[in-house]
Amino acid sequence: MGQRIVSTTCKNWSDALIIIDSFTLFSAARLSCLPVAYKRAMSMTACPPTYTASANGGCYRIPAEPAPHWDCSSRCGPGASLACPADDDTLTAVAADFLSTRGIKLWIGVYQGLGAAEPLGGWDKCTNGANLTQSAWLPGEPNHWGIEGEDCVTLVGSEARWTDSPCGLNAHCLCALGAAESPEYAAFADAQRA
Repeated sequence: MGQRIVSTTCKNWSDALIIIDSFTLFSAARLSCLPVAYKRAMSMTACPPTYTASANGGCYRIPAEPAPHWDCSSRCGPGASLACPADDDTLTAVAADFLSTRGIKLWIGVYQGLGAAEPLGGWDKCTNGANLTQSAWLPGEPNHWGIEGEDCVTLVGSEARWTDSPCGLNAHCLCALGAAESPEYAAFADAQRA
């Protein structure tokens, strides 16, 4: 479907509704009265069809069909992987409206490394190989609840907070263009599929 920006006027600033893959990623209320410079930065980032630009220059999309964590790379497409929270404000802004209006979970690229101490150890890597320096866990998370274990991270709620979830769960993928999955994550995904 691609990106459509519908603009109206909000006093001296612009207001927009950005729609990607039939999902509203930013509501008019969330974007209302943002500075024109911010809107220009978003529109100057060249993202391919089905991706939307963020203020930090990244390109994001949420494919329509849910998938297990390890299948998100193929859903995201070439040169893309699950989004990693290097810029938590952007990740939250991209995901929050989607989560609050649909009440579902969104996969991000955070996962618990193989052989890590449960439940708190090993949450410092992302599918693209980036090291994490921050987290946004819900209170009581991570908890490694259940028989399957919970080794992958989903975003939930209007504040896009983290929960550990079974990697085989079908959830929507929050994709970011610019980095493919790392060999370390590929080994993790192979182990999870087995």
